[in-house]
Amino acid sequence: MTHLVERAAVVALMGLVVPPLRRLYDYAWFIGFGVLGAVYVLLMQRAEAPAWEAEG
Repeated sequence: MTHLVERAAVVALMGLVVPPLRRLYDYAWFIGFGVLGAVYVLLMQRAEAPAWEAEG
């Protein structure tokens, strides 16, 4: 997971150098939260319920 965060940070920082990517840098926090939120939802859909929740 840390590699994903590092890559996302590199892409956002590229906005300082590459003008078309400036918007990614400006909205990096919002984009990061959105992407990680979507990943969380997708992974939680695949996860099994804990034993104490599955009982009943």
